Amino acid sequence: MISGTTTFLCVPLLLLLLTSLDASSGYVIEDDPHSPYNHGEPFFQNVHPRGLPDPLEDVADGRRLHPALSLNKHSEIHDGVPEGGSGTGANEGAPKSRQGASPLTRFSFPDRGLQRAAAAASVSILEGHWARMKSKIETQDAEGPPNTDLWDLLLFVMRSDLYLPSTDRTLVQSEQCVRDVETIYKPDTEEQWSTAFRIVDSWGKMPDGLLWGNIQAAGAFDECLSIRGNSSSSNTSSTSDDVLSSFKGKYCSISLKDSVNSGNVTTAVRMPGLQASGFPSLYTMYGTCMPSSCVQEDLLISLNEALSKSNKSVAQLYCQTDDPPPLHFTPGLVVMICLLSLFGLLLLAGAALDCWIDFSGKKEMRQGPLKYLLAFSLTTNLQKMFHINTAGSQEAITCLYGMRVLSMAWVVWCHQYMMVIFVEGNLGSITNIFNGHWLSQIMMNGYPSVDSFFFMSGLLVAYGILRERKHTGKVNLLVFYVHRYIRLAVPILLLCGFLATFTEYLAHGPNALWLKGSFSLQEACQNYWWRDALFITNFFVARSTPTSCLGVCWYTAVDFQIFLFTPLILFPFLWEECFRVTKRKLNIVGLVWLGVVVCISVLVPGIITGIDELPPTGIMSLSDMDMSYKYNKEVYMASWCRAQPYLVGMGLGILFRRDGKKKVKLEMWQVVLGWLIATATGLAVIFGMYDYNQIGKYPGYNWADSVFYASLHRLAWGLALAWVVFACHYGYGGVVNSFLSHPSWQPLSRLTYCMFLVAIPVQTIIYVYNDFYPLYFSHLNKVLETVGALFVSGVGAVLLSLCTEAPVMGLEKLLLRRDKEKR
Repeated sequence: MISGTTTFLCVPLLLLLLTSLDASSGYVIEDDPHSPYNHGEPFFQNVHPRGLPDPLEDVADGRRLHPALSLNKHSEIHDGVPEGGSGTGANEGAPKSRQGASPLTRFSFPDRGLQRAAAAASVSILEGHWARMKSKIETQDAEGPPNTDLWDLLLFVMRSDLYLPSTDRTLVQSEQCVRDVETIYKPDTEEQWSTAFRIVDSWGKMPDGLLWGNIQAAGAFDECLSIRGNSSSSNTSSTSDDVLSSFKGKYCSISLKDSVNSGNVTTAVRMPGLQASGFPSLYTMYGTCMPSSCVQEDLLISLNEALSKSNKSVAQLYCQTDDPPPLHFTPGLVVMICLLSLFGLLLLAGAALDCWIDFSGKKEMRQGPLKYLLAFSLTTNLQKMFHINTAGSQEAITCLYGMRVLSMAWVVWCHQYMMVIFVEGNLGSITNIFNGHWLSQIMMNGYPSVDSFFFMSGLLVAYGILRERKHTGKVNLLVFYVHRYIRLAVPILLLCGFLATFTEYLAHGPNALWLKGSFSLQEACQNYWWRDALFITNFFVARSTPTSCLGVCWYTAVDFQIFLFTPLILFPFLWEECFRVTKRKLNIVGLVWLGVVVCISVLVPGIITGIDELPPTGIMSLSDMDMSYKYNKEVYMASWCRAQPYLVGMGLGILFRRDGKKKVKLEMWQVVLGWLIATATGLAVIFGMYDYNQIGKYPGYNWADSVFYASLHRLAWGLALAWVVFACHYGYGGVVNSFLSHPSWQPLSRLTYCMFLVAIPVQTIIYVYNDFYPLYFSHLNKVLETVGALFVSGVGAVLLSLCTEAPVMGLEKLLLRRDKEKR
């Protein structure tokens, strides 16, 4: 066991020593026109055991010898002693400054057989990986470059030109940068050797599980930033003596693209699109470490020069040090700092005034001009936010508390699976994790979670407006629309402004690279915030790039657009004086009109799906990206195709207002049958797409299945939820009602809208921009990540609600007073 463990640990050590050994350790560095110190050549390409031919030139029968055969041919080499050598005088002829500085002095290989075993193990591992990659390439009918073998794969992690700026002074203008890089190539002192080792060690090299989907070689971010080194630089004063100059480690994230492809990184750097060293590579991003004296432009120019022969170029480059990022006081940042400071001042001033009134007992101050400041009171709004009402109310639909929170958790859980999938380290196993697992279906077909919010929105809007009509005798449409817009838009505006200015200061790590380009949350918020604030996001759908600041605002857009037509749908109930019929006949007319609208909402998505041959819903097995884009644009984000659950909710709201506090009496068999049908319907909606959600196993297009499911599944889900709410509201919910109506749901239910807005930015910032190493994809890990995202989103929702929702609702009561209720 100990021998096997030691062998395993020696494998990466031997590969690391290959890039660092010099003449003092029994290894030679040939001095020729193709020196490895010349930028563009493989890193320490000509480093090999003294007396052992260069593996690149080790030939047999006129053909280059396979690296495995080359190692076997010279397997008698051990302890750094060349063939025929005595093992003595290893340091003879070496520069005095470097004698004794060899890294080999720190390690010993007392067992000759152990060394050969380690070398054989490394060759076996690499051969297996290479064979699997070649097999995958052949099965995918991909065309690989000629003369590609195992040694090419090894050389990729030994090419310094992919990691360091050039030493060519025509490319790099900074003399100090050139000298620092040369010190890494040719360290003289023990300290410089240690620094060079740590820099190379922190580079992103061929990762474990490359062929199992670990396509990120991020390297060691913290190790790079902790590096402190020095190099010799010419003194610019009158003396010509050398002095030491110090530098720190600077970490840079790099992604590449095909030079002939003008597309963005999302299309150019997909597996297996990156071809950095002349062979198909699976990397999407890799990290490097260079001296802090080199600026980002030095590395960019050097990389593009080195990659030009491979017809590649840098798509994105982002460098960081351990210094805090400088503040760029743009007009937008200044405005947001002032605005947030103002909100903080108002919250504290309102809280101070609130406490003073309670302490002094001057209750009349709450009715004076200071009442507008009290709307911002931090203490009062927190108390309202976390207040738990145990008294209950017959008019309150209490089961919506739990339903709202659970739907919110479902949405965040689904997003956690999908939005960070490209930073996972085991993409190759995702198919096995997804396919055939019942839990996967709840996530892959989690779209009804959004339909639940449409249902609850329609229910509460109809219930609220009809209650106002009953109490006041009229409906003020201006107040109706203004209230809705302010309620939804103000949190969106503040959050968009914050993300547009502060996101770059919240990212730290290898993936901070995504702050720029197609995955930039900050740029999306700077460019598209107005779409979210005007509720027109769903009219802008793109194939791969963001079209809005907040990804969930397509929902708020659809919800608001349906809301605009609510008075028209409820017309018979709101303006009953226009109909000279009895109240009973008026209810019939209203319900018939609602039924017609529901029928139209069922036919429209079915017709669009049938004519364009679209899939029944968003499915995982569909590999046609153009078809997925077309489905999102024409069905998923189209308000005229998403109204079914909203309309069902409105119908239930009408029923609740018509019956008032009167309990609907049902027989036991009716209750049992209702629960059975609702449960079966909900399960059919979620698991009905099981065959379509098997990755890589698309069953083929079926016109009948697609039209039927697209037309009815949202209506069916809305009806299932309607029964749950109906049964719970009228006392037939049993344990379900006890669970959903529990008072402990109330605080979270008040925060669901702000959590809905905050969750995706939180998930992006935590699990993408601040991810140091690839995540491991599993159901358990996703549940744990979701819990963390919900907690942080909850904290953010509290802050956002305190600054927007709570004061807006308080000010609205003061400025947009409703007419007094009729006596």
